[in-house]
Amino acid sequence: KIPTQYNDSTGTTAVTTGLTASEIQAMQSMISMSEQVIQTYEYLSNVKAQLVARDARYESISVSQLKSMLSIEIVGEATCFDLSVISEDSQLSYDVSDIVYQTFPNVIEDVFDSYSVTIKMIDPPRKAASANGKGTFKNAVIGGVAGVVLSMLAIFVISKLDVVIRSKEKLENSFDIPVIGLIPRFEEEN
Repeated sequence: KIPTQYNDSTGTTAVTTGLTASEIQAMQSMISMSEQVIQTYEYLSNVKAQLVARDARYESISVSQLKSMLSIEIVGEATCFDLSVISEDSQLSYDVSDIVYQTFPNVIEDVFDSYSVTIKMIDPPRKAASANGKGTFKNAVIGGVAGVVLSMLAIFVISKLDVVIRSKEKLENSFDIPVIGLIPRFEEEN
């Protein structure tokens, strides 16, 4: 029997599952395949149809947009995964994740029907307190100010590191001696 691990807020915990190495490997393959199933056109079309049934304003969302919203991360030793839905509209993110939460176990159980697979969703979806795009103006202002300050700092440092004397006055002031003669700069004519 092989212990498997999962990560939670308290750290990594080992759990003896009673599974053999080949059973865990099969489970990891199923998780990987589940990740692929959730991004298929057929599944996402079903999600879109359910979104539109919930709220007609979702009609303009395409299947490719839904696919780009989904972020899947394999957790632990690939025995489960974390699905995030990222959008500027927190209600849309919640609705998509809720539909996936309700429909995905049945879809996977149908895919792996001959293996008697049971999928358990661990955490229900949570609605974000605020959209990801909040604070964009503030971040742009901070970035602009930081860019100006860093540019000025770079110019100051470069000017202080410049050891070339470019004028007669700077030479006289730097060494406190008179200049006896100058070699003129001639520009080559074409």
